[in-house]
Amino acid sequence: MKTKILLLALLGVFSSLNLSSQSLRAGINLANFIDKNDTALFHPLYDADFGFHFGAEVDLDLSPLFSLETGLNITTRGCKLAWSDSGFTATARTVLYYITLPVSGKMYVPVSVNFKPFVSFGPYVGVAILGKIKAKATKGTQSGEGEDNISFSDGGLLKRYDYGLQMSGGMQIARKVELGAYYDLGLANISSNTQNGTLVQNRVLRFSVKLFLD
Repeated sequence: MKTKILLLALLGVFSSLNLSSQSLRAGINLANFIDKNDTALFHPLYDADFGFHFGAEVDLDLSPLFSLETGLNITTRGCKLAWSDSGFTATARTVLYYITLPVSGKMYVPVSVNFKPFVSFGPYVGVAILGKIKAKATKGTQSGEGEDNISFSDGGLLKRYDYGLQMSGGMQIARKVELGAYYDLGLANISSNTQNGTLVQNRVLRFSVKLFLD
């Protein structure tokens, strides 16, 4: 219920903005975790997981060189893990699906009328709507695999809410298209278990194409 109320509130704010421009965004993700506790680092064992993002955004022009960018996006987070020992091999993949609301200040460099490099920086908040873990193990001629949903409820594996910082750089072309690279630095500890200093945070590198609708 809290999640539904939050999403409705975000949609209300989104729809009431006095927009300078509207756009659609889509792209690919390389996601991973920071995962550690007081005695060990686990994330060096992880590999980045390939995913995606898409959504709708608005830009509020503050001046010819500055704007405020915000919107709602669906994006994946997670990681992959593979290991082997004495003929036993196993792989696991964690995929989390979030709705995120970033708010970034954007600065343009007016190289020419049609080409404007930009950088941006600002916070984001996210709500996890779905999570899955897939695993496969093999030893000799025997193998097995399974899949399970991740619980975000009280006492579940992970917390539902995330927040952090987003930074980016890219190029706007003729006020029609933007190509950008984005980095999402999660600051929230999304692990439900915090014993022994357990800390799990999201890290995502995104490559994105943004199409202006006006």
